Amino acid sequence: MLQKTVFSALPQEGVLYACAYGSKAVSQHNYNAKNSLLDLLLVVRDTAQWHLLNAERNPRHYSFICRNSSTVNSLQTLGAGLYYNTNVLLGNIPAKYGVISRKDCLDDLLNWRHLYLAGRLHKPILPLLNCNEISEAVAMNRKHSLLVALLMLPSRFDTLQLLRTIVGISYHGDFRMQLGGEHPLKIEKIVNGQRESLESMYPIQDRATRKGNGWIQDVSPLARLHLLTQTPSNLQRVLQRRHSLFELASLEHQELEAALRTALGAIVRWPAIVQAAKGVITAGPTQAFAYSLAKLMKRFST
Repeated sequence: MLQKTVFSALPQEGVLYACAYGSKAVSQHNYNAKNSLLDLLLVVRDTAQWHLLNAERNPRHYSFICRNSSTVNSLQTLGAGLYYNTNVLLGNIPAKYGVISRKDCLDDLLNWRHLYLAGRLHKPILPLLNCNEISEAVAMNRKHSLLVALLMLPSRFDTLQLLRTIVGISYHGDFRMQLGGEHPLKIEKIVNGQRESLESMYPIQDRATRKGNGWIQDVSPLARLHLLTQTPSNLQRVLQRRHSLFELASLEHQELEAALRTALGAIVRWPAIVQAAKGVITAGPTQAFAYSLAKLMKRFST
């Protein structure tokens, strides 16, 4: 059982919520994840205390630069508030695990403060340790992504368009997509490989009407305004740097989609850059290079 393997290797004390995500945790059709790392998320009550316990048990998980607690605690708060230990063995499973505080986790899931953790949880996950507060925030995060996707879509669309839009939300502004760090068809591969799971996560019949092989939605200014007022607070804040919600609701479809893409990119861009820079320090230069090389090899082999 994966939960037992994970918490035989890592301290469970102080962990409020844990899940696995990515292709190693949730299988994708036509994709062999044998050589991939298992991606894990741990939401903890006190990050400083948890790292002390973990460093005592797993000192080799931390790079030589991060062998003192003050460095770890300083790095923890930068970027999207996630601290990753990369390319470690949990039992006999190669893994990468991210640690985040309850406060930062809830802020990103509910408000899209960084849309970093939130974006990863737009896709299917494998829960390992549940907590009602975090689980409810995960559900709200999915609801938000569905609402934003509908605002980015025209009056008529099909299920594949919807799923591609949802999965793509957190990749707007992600420099890895622009610089070749991720496969250019990554969104398509996720949707095609996990379509059944994604469809069960996003029940569109509650928000649109079936029409032939697709769906139709109300795109009147009033309907759009209703959706806009339900989107995450940080997205609303960034959108309103240029337009009020009333103005946005009255835009042509292409203009509204462009405004949303720009706002999502503005939220994602800087935290993604900082998290990547943190990775060089937390993993150490050698491990960071090996991890980046493995990503590139996977990109060109699929």
